[in-house]
Amino acid sequence: MFSNLKRKLFAIFLTYSLLAVLVFALSDYYTNEKEKIDLVQQSLTSIYMNTLKDFEVIDDYFSVDTKNDHYFITGFSKNIELHIKNVEEIESELNRLNKNKTSEKIHIRKFISNIEKQFIQYSKNVNEIEKLINRRGYKDYGYEGEMRDYIHSIENFDNIDQVSLLLIRRHEKDYIIRNDQKYIKALKSEVNIFRNKIIQNQSLSLSRKDLCLVYLQSYETLFDSIVVLDKKIGIKTNSGLKLELRQIQKEIETEFNNANALSAKTKADLYKRIQIDFIFYTVLLVIFSLIFSYYLSKIITRPISALAKNVHDYVNSGFEDSKELTVKTSNYEIKNLIINFSSLKKELSELINNFKTKVKERTLEVEGKNNKLELQKEEIESQNEHLQSQNIVIEIQKKNLEEKNFNLLSSIRYAKQLQDALTPDINDLKGMFKDSFVLNMPKDIVSGDFFWFKNIKNENYNVSLFAVADCTGHGVPGAMMSMLAIALLNEIVYRKSVKSSNQVLDELRAQIKKSLRQTGQKPERQDGLDIAFCVIDNDTKELSFSGAYNPLWIFRENNNSKFQNNEDLFEFIEFKGNKQPVGVYPNETPFVEHKILLKHNDVIYMFSDGFHSQISSKTNRKLNKNDMKYFIYRSINKSIKEQCKYLEKEFTNWKGNFEQVDDVLVLGIKI
Repeated sequence: MFSNLKRKLFAIFLTYSLLAVLVFALSDYYTNEKEKIDLVQQSLTSIYMNTLKDFEVIDDYFSVDTKNDHYFITGFSKNIELHIKNVEEIESELNRLNKNKTSEKIHIRKFISNIEKQFIQYSKNVNEIEKLINRRGYKDYGYEGEMRDYIHSIENFDNIDQVSLLLIRRHEKDYIIRNDQKYIKALKSEVNIFRNKIIQNQSLSLSRKDLCLVYLQSYETLFDSIVVLDKKIGIKTNSGLKLELRQIQKEIETEFNNANALSAKTKADLYKRIQIDFIFYTVLLVIFSLIFSYYLSKIITRPISALAKNVHDYVNSGFEDSKELTVKTSNYEIKNLIINFSSLKKELSELINNFKTKVKERTLEVEGKNNKLELQKEEIESQNEHLQSQNIVIEIQKKNLEEKNFNLLSSIRYAKQLQDALTPDINDLKGMFKDSFVLNMPKDIVSGDFFWFKNIKNENYNVSLFAVADCTGHGVPGAMMSMLAIALLNEIVYRKSVKSSNQVLDELRAQIKKSLRQTGQKPERQDGLDIAFCVIDNDTKELSFSGAYNPLWIFRENNNSKFQNNEDLFEFIEFKGNKQPVGVYPNETPFVEHKILLKHNDVIYMFSDGFHSQISSKTNRKLNKNDMKYFIYRSINKSIKEQCKYLEKEFTNWKGNFEQVDDVLVLGIKI
């Protein structure tokens, strides 16, 4: 039955399926091509990002390692090691990408080859610069160290003109700091003058003169070598090998951009081809569907519709219509269908009668089950009432928890008031130092960071003592530790009359260990604090500093500078604290005292680690001390009040929508 119709429908379906398979095959082909291009673009982007990271590594080498004594002592640079590793990875990735057939298809292989060549030249330039920097040296190492050894040897001679030597050293320092050609001429001129003075010096023996002149000539030769190396390297003047390095970096970035642009264009062209092919085959399928629909309507749909109408009339009659079905058709299969339906009609009538009988029986059974369900409904309603009573109990418990939470927050706020009462008033600090600020940004309501200030003036002393401290932890534990530390500092300064910065910290450590009963035994908690502590003699302007981890920064005007950027206009002075906390510690040593004579307009900065430990929401990078120093340089010419606002603004921008990681405290004083 239906064998003839089946063959016709199968032929039509097969043709339709072949068209559909062709469309899907083309779609799959274009999808694979797109994925290959996407992989090439991802590889390009990955190599490009690694290249930019390597550029940053080399910048860090120039800005950090070349000014680090440890680098010239050991000859080891973490940045150079990382650069070598980056170069190996980038060259390996470029080689794989160059061998990729898709790179040839989208015509970017020439850009990749150019990048490989430029990267090889880039690596050679970095290696050459590293060799020259090691040869040149820094401070007591390399040519610069040998040069200083010779001039120090000359300084040890008796009966020589120390003023001329000081002028030579001054020109040497000015050139090393500013890299200006005029200081070379000035140094050369002063060396010649000093050489003539040695020759004319009657108080020196002939052998001493010859030795002194040899030292002076060696000093001058080494200085000339340093000048030549500086010009070839071009670190400060941004010329020479460093300029070539920057140009190569720009060329590499240009080649990456060209390759990405071409791959994007190829991808766009592929999309256009997909759209055109899709439209063509879609139209073809629509046309075939119309032809197929017309054919079905002619040979199948019309007789089937007539049969369906007869069936509909039979159903609407309640399956009681006994008229014969009359449908005209030339199709053998449909005729058989009509005959079979007539037989089915008779059997269906018999089944319906039997079904009605069973329905009556089932109805009685269902009514009995409904009564049972009604009883179950009443039981469920009783359970609902019980649940509602439990909800009331839960609501009461919720209100109790909210009340307890409110009381807890009230207690913490009261603790904040107690902490503020113990902390010195900022107006007391401004009364002694008019140009000063305190930037205090607790992580929670109460803080583990605090600043402390006392001014003592009597017949024996006229000093100002101030400190910035970071206690263990933050929140309530940190606040309790800060209150203990403030109380102990007041007792040490007033009762024990300790005025030396290092003695104050030694005594504070002893008192904290005593108060917290610290013995250094495990598993005892090692609570304590990091602190920067200063004592200023208001008569002599001498500053005494001692620290536990936290440093002291001083920005001093450089009146000899002719440059416009703040890094040259202000000299940066840093005193580092001992690498130990104020509290129990495995290897305790006495705290070191640093002294310096302050000058007018010196700006003092003391801070906890909260500012330079914040994570950026934009870059996911920690704000370090160099970033903080950069912010201070940017605002150093502003008033002290504006400096405080600027630091707070930069910190907030850096943090973004990230949570603050620690308490922040910064103290600034302008002398």
